[in-house]
Amino acid sequence: MLARLLAYGAAFHLWGAQAYLAWLVPTPLRLQLAKRLSPFTRSAAIVALAAILAQLPLRGAVLGEDWSAAISPSILSALLWQTPLGAAWAAQVLTALIVATAACARPAGSKALALAGALLLAGFTLSGHAAMQGSGAAGIAQRANDGLHLLAAGAWTGALMPVLLLLPQLKIADKRAQAQLALMRFSTAGHLAVALAIATCMANAAMTLGAADPDAARVSVLLQPVNGSLYRILLAVKVLVVAFMVGLALVNRYLIVPRLGRRPNADKALALGTAAEIGLAAMVIALVAAFGILDPGNTGSH
Repeated sequence: MLARLLAYGAAFHLWGAQAYLAWLVPTPLRLQLAKRLSPFTRSAAIVALAAILAQLPLRGAVLGEDWSAAISPSILSALLWQTPLGAAWAAQVLTALIVATAACARPAGSKALALAGALLLAGFTLSGHAAMQGSGAAGIAQRANDGLHLLAAGAWTGALMPVLLLLPQLKIADKRAQAQLALMRFSTAGHLAVALAIATCMANAAMTLGAADPDAARVSVLLQPVNGSLYRILLAVKVLVVAFMVGLALVNRYLIVPRLGRRPNADKALALGTAAEIGLAAMVIALVAAFGILDPGNTGSH
C-alpha cells in the first residue's frame, strides 16, 4: 500500500503540476514556479521509479507470505515471466525510467515532462482492478475509463501545489496580472477535470463492483456500498472525502477568489483552502492505495 501511495502521489505531481505549468501558466511566471518546483519534481520522479521497482518484490512477499520471498529468484522470475502482473510491472518500470530521464533532461514545467507523467499514470491501468477484466471489450473499456479518471484526477490535484506557490504573486504589482490569469485558467480547467473525474469514478465503481457481483452494478446498490466489504467501506469513505474536497474547491472559487484584492484576509483564506485541498487529495490517494489491492467482493486481498 505504501509503495502504491508513493507511486500514485509522485505520478499525480509529474502529470498535473507539469501540465498546469506547461499549458496554463504564462511563460515568465511559469519559469519562476518551475525553478522552485524543480527539486521536488526530480525527487518525485525518483520516488515513482523506486516505488514501482519495489512492487514486484513486495508482491512476491505477499504471495509467499514471507519476507524472504521478496528476494527469491524463483518466485520473482515466475511473477515476471509467467503472469500478466509481471508484464504490467515491466511496462510501468519502463515508463518510470522515461519519466526519470525526462525529469533530469528537461526543466520542470516542460511539455515533454508533462506527457511523460501522463504516460506513467496511464501505465497504472495495466494492473489493478481494470486489468482483472482481461483483454476483451469490457477490459478495454474499463482501462480506458480508468486512464481518463487518473488523468482527470491528476490534472486537478497535481496542479494544487503550483497554485499554492502562485498565490503570493498576487501581491506583487508587476506579476499580479499573470498570476490572476493563471489562477482563472486553473479554475476553468479544474471544472472540466472535476466533472470528468467524478463521472469516470462512478463508471469505474459500477464496472468494478459489477465484475465482482452483477447486482452490485445497480445504482441502488452503489448507494449502499458497505455491505460488509472492506473495499466498499473504503470506497464510501473516498466518495465522502472527494465530495468534501469538491465543496471546498467551490468555496475557494466562488466565495474567496472574488474577494481577492477587496478583503484583506482573502489571500490567506485562499492559501489555507488550497492547502486543505492538497491534504484531502493525499487522503484520497491513500485510500486508493489501500482499496486498490482489495477484492471488491470480499474483505481479503488478491
